[in-house]
Amino acid sequence: MLFLCTNLIDVNHSFRGSYIHLTRFADSHNFKLSYSVIKDRAILYKKGLRIHLRPGTDIILINSKAFQLKRVIRKSNGNILIPRSVNNIIKDYFYQDSNLNNELNKENRFNNSRQNFENNKSKKFIIILDAGHGGKDPGCINKKYGVYEKNIVLSVVKYTYRYLKKYLPGAKIILTRKRDYFLTLESRANIANRYMTRNTKGMFISFHVNYSIFNSGSSGVETFYYAPVSYTRSKEKKILNYRLKNISRIYYNNSLNGNNLKIASRMLDIKLSHQSRALAKTLQRNIISSIPYRTKSRGIKRDRFFVLAHTVMPSVLLELGFLSNRRETRLLVRRKYQKYLARGIAKGIKRYAKVYSID
Repeated sequence: MLFLCTNLIDVNHSFRGSYIHLTRFADSHNFKLSYSVIKDRAILYKKGLRIHLRPGTDIILINSKAFQLKRVIRKSNGNILIPRSVNNIIKDYFYQDSNLNNELNKENRFNNSRQNFENNKSKKFIIILDAGHGGKDPGCINKKYGVYEKNIVLSVVKYTYRYLKKYLPGAKIILTRKRDYFLTLESRANIANRYMTRNTKGMFISFHVNYSIFNSGSSGVETFYYAPVSYTRSKEKKILNYRLKNISRIYYNNSLNGNNLKIASRMLDIKLSHQSRALAKTLQRNIISSIPYRTKSRGIKRDRFFVLAHTVMPSVLLELGFLSNRRETRLLVRRKYQKYLARGIAKGIKRYAKVYSID
């Protein structure tokens, strides 16, 4: 990110009155301001409040909710100019109060929400636990020991469910499958998206184990998170259409369409990718620290697995070990080891949820 220069220069007379310099707006309301030259996108932020905008559009995102402006955001001599009506939008939506500055400086309302998470926010917090494969799809198989991926991940999911009931008693926890039966990838994504609403916060976690046909010594835990793309190829356009449909319903109450929806969706995708990365990082760290045995951390990685690309919320996919590795296979079938994994996952979810609940 590159920060905008705060030196203001004169702009065309026709812009005066209807527009205000973005830097001047930020200073007057105590916002921090960042600007990406590559993405041509600006972000205004302070604790509990984040505004995304892009020159050439008439859309702004305030905490992921889209608002349409009467005028287009402009650029003049390297400076970003925003319509003065942004003031009214912020006041009307957040505070219903004419004194914007005083209300924006009430930081305690956001600090208190962290302390009250278990009592209040967690009631609207959805955690989707997806046990990969199932039924006719066994996933990875270790033929020597007769071990199936579908059985291991289902067991870990159930243990994770129990720990989450203890750590986050107010959260709603959904299992895409509770028994050994087959689910299509699209069905898993549909289950997750079905529970999301505009007033709901949540996450999607898909459980898997790995297998290497080239190196039986490969081992360790790794976590993948959703990474948005430009959606230019035909296959990616299908993903885009699916995401747009669900993003419009969940986040914008079907109030946006066409180009405005695509712009808002792209900006939201960036936010969801950042949240997914934060979730992946927290889970990876807590899983590794919860295992008392020497376990390799393979880190976090970006990817566009089907279930990650089709769930419009923070989404990650866990690879909890290698069935091609004799040592890890023998560990993965043990209930005690599965509980270590589940406890680490549940602790990671709890830590992330406390931050996400006040985002």
